[in-house]
Order: sequence, then structure tokens, then C-alpha cells
Amino acid sequence: SGNKTDLLSGNKAAFLSGNRISLFSNINIKIEISDSGNHNGNHGVPAAMAARFQALDQNQDGQVSIDEYSASKAQRKMQQVKKRFRRLDRDKNQKLTIQEFGQPDR
Repeated sequence: SGNKTDLLSGNKAAFLSGNRISLFSNINIKIEISDSGNHNGNHGVPAAMAARFQALDQNQDGQVSIDEYSASKAQRKMQQVKKRFRRLDRDKNQKLTIQEFGQPDR
């Protein structure tokens, strides 16, 4: 909202916004953050995303390393590859013939 400067000192505050100055003394500022119940203490992260993060954090140190992240991605990619392979393997013998390999993936 335009140029705004807030000055706080002890029990006094001045707010400068454009050509307007507001002065306050003996003020108390209280900030409350309400939680709708969707975050369950996960630092503002929705519960579903926090659960995903915790699943990635294999050593449970509260951080996801590049190795933990890439292992998860590699695992998901491998699942996709296996699913595609099973679709191509029409006779379900866990081997692809050139005919199975050459037909369109559906």
C-alpha cells in the first residue's frame, strides 16, 4: 500500500505512510497465528505434504538430503518402468519379444 515506514521504540510507535504520520504510545502488539487444524504442528505445512516429507527423510534427521530425495525419485521411476513393462509383456512371461516391444504402449 504505497510507501510505508514503521518505527517502533520502547512504548511508542510512529507509522509513516505517504504524507500521513500516525503516532501511538503505550501500545501492546500481540500477534496470533490461528491454525485451521490442517497442519498438525508441521511448521505450516499441510499434513499430506508433511507425511510425504517424513517418508523421504529416511534417517529421520528432519531434513531431506539429495540422496534421500533422488532415491525416492528413482524408486518411483522404477515403478513406472515396471508398470510399462507389464503392459508390453502381453503373454506375461516376464520377457519381451520384439513383437511385444514394437507394439504401441497402451
